Amino acid sequence: MAAVTIVPVKLTRNVASAYTYTAASSTTDGFIIPFAVKDDKAMLLITSTEAADAKTLTLKAGNGFQGGNDLVITVAAGATMAITVDSGFFKQVSGEGKDNIIAIPSTVKVTCMLVHAG
Repeated sequence: MAAVTIVPVKLTRNVASAYTYTAASSTTDGFIIPFAVKDDKAMLLITSTEAADAKTLTLKAGNGFQGGNDLVITVAAGATMAITVDSGFFKQVSGEGKDNIIAIPSTVKVTCMLVHAG
């Protein structure tokens, strides 16, 4: 199966916006998150779909000169976590995933929000 692309929700200041979560097609392929915004303008919400065990989402290290290490985010059973993402660490700047962040889930759903984008 192929990775699932998460379409970011563009939020507008002082306007409530609906959003939906996206589930990965598999824990191997994961998600592709388009990331053509400034670092402080994107937020990921990660929700565990498990009732008993904590699950993880791994943000793969970027391949640019600022690329760091993979980041593993642990989400308690049934919980939701939020994180803003530094594109310098996680954005793929070349290759097949260019201009995207790649995330590998373990039974979690993810959404991406672009803050003050409108």
